[in-house]
Amino acid sequence: MTDVLQRGVIVTDGEEHDHYRELMEPALHPGQLPGYIATMLRQTDRVTATWQNGQIVDMLVEGRKIALLIVMEALFSVDAWGDLPRIWTPILKAIDYISPGSWILWRQMPRPGYKKHLQALDKYLYEIIAARRAQDLQPTPSRQRPDLLQHLINAGLSDERIRDQMLTMLIAGHDTSTALLAWSFALLGQYPKTLAQLVLELDESLGQSAPQTPGGWQPHLLDEIIKEALRLYPPIHIGNRIAATEVTFGAGETIPAGARMFYSIYLTHRDPAIWENPDSRFARNASRMAGKPRRWRMCRLAAGHAPALGRPSARLKRG
Repeated sequence: MTDVLQRGVIVTDGEEHDHYRELMEPALHPGQLPGYIATMLRQTDRVTATWQNGQIVDMLVEGRKIALLIVMEALFSVDAWGDLPRIWTPILKAIDYISPGSWILWRQMPRPGYKKHLQALDKYLYEIIAARRAQDLQPTPSRQRPDLLQHLINAGLSDERIRDQMLTMLIAGHDTSTALLAWSFALLGQYPKTLAQLVLELDESLGQSAPQTPGGWQPHLLDEIIKEALRLYPPIHIGNRIAATEVTFGAGETIPAGARMFYSIYLTHRDPAIWENPDSRFARNASRMAGKPRRWRMCRLAAGHAPALGRPSARLKRG
């Protein structure tokens, strides 16, 4: 992953990680979310307007378009509609490159077929950075609000470090939302009664009006459906953490301090010791745990000392 993201916020530790995180948090603060609503609605309408009545669409593809357009506009103020053909394959290649595979065990294994696509994605991001720097040199630069890119530039980061954070947010910020959208629609397609209930709830809650604020409407069933989709098909199915201290658990198993531990989010979310009927439920109250809830049994987004930067916007986007 570090081959692609270099010094991106999710692959750095310690003071460097904290520094990048501090620079990026203002653009992702919950207070910024109302300003993103119009972007989310506009880009969603833009993609869905291309669909035809009776047409079968691939929601993994269409959801990715929506998520990419939202991330590019919200974080970098770039309208990427016309750029999708240019960046589509490079982005998919970048995601495939960092996805879990044999390279985890064989770090230096040959991986042909990626270099030119990763270079094309780099070129695209550097062009955006250069255009913004040129814009900032104009006598009267104007911005409606400081986006993530502007925060990084104002902090004095080099183009290389800005590229690292942009690529991190571009991949991490859209791919998880893409998977969530696709699985949510896949599940709804299997449960037409739940889908009908959801449509009724949204009609009653919103009518023909778009939500004006994140808290301006309370789609309870939609929230439960999203949570259950995240439980059954977590966008990130495996995670890892470094043990800060020696840990002993189970039958005397000891993990030394400094060891990297991998954990399965997918298996945790389907553990019958935690969840009632974990593999066969998709209805109201589906995301309630069996027995007393405990922390870390539902790991939808990164948690712990460094939870996911985009958690607030992810919650809003999924609505």
